Amino acid sequence: ASFILPEVGKVYVIRSAAEGRTRNLVYSTGNSETAALQSTAQVEGADPVVIGEDLNYLWKVAAKDGVKLTLRNLGTGYYLGGQEENNGAVPNVATPTALPVQSAGIGGIFNIIVGEGEYLNLAGGDTRMCAWNAASGADNSAFSFEEVNMAVYNRQSRWPVTADKFQILTLPYGSFGIAEDEAAVYEVLGVNEV
Repeated sequence: ASFILPEVGKVYVIRSAAEGRTRNLVYSTGNSETAALQSTAQVEGADPVVIGEDLNYLWKVAAKDGVKLTLRNLGTGYYLGGQEENNGAVPNVATPTALPVQSAGIGGIFNIIVGEGEYLNLAGGDTRMCAWNAASGADNSAFSFEEVNMAVYNRQSRWPVTADKFQILTLPYGSFGIAEDEAAVYEVLGVNEV
């Protein structure tokens, strides 16, 4: 029997399928290789974020080779990386990484293999994403891919920035929430005067 994998070029959220944690979403915490993946805390009855407005919760299937997927985070541009160490944090990586996906034995539910005998895992009672050496049914290593139709969103998104620090945002971002009149939100660099 075969199972249906997410499609290349489409955008998804990665949702936990663990019993009692089905509202948890996998996200990237920042755009560096030291920024590990996290999961939202369980919220009853609703998603903890507005899907489509928080780009760091969105994953694009950049490539597929058999049962290996390359998943790129839309908010950071980084890829879901591998982890060989049991209980080690699963990182963002700058280079595309093809990770095998296997059926969890439940329709539409998958395990993402991040290392030799290691699976992407929602750390027990935590929001940290780690590698774990076991996967069985609807446990903390079970996830689903839910397609996000980006056409229904108004293309406004949020990405937290740190005050008084230089940051590079690579998508067209609107700026809101300036408290002072005529405050400079950003300075345009690299424009040549003619």
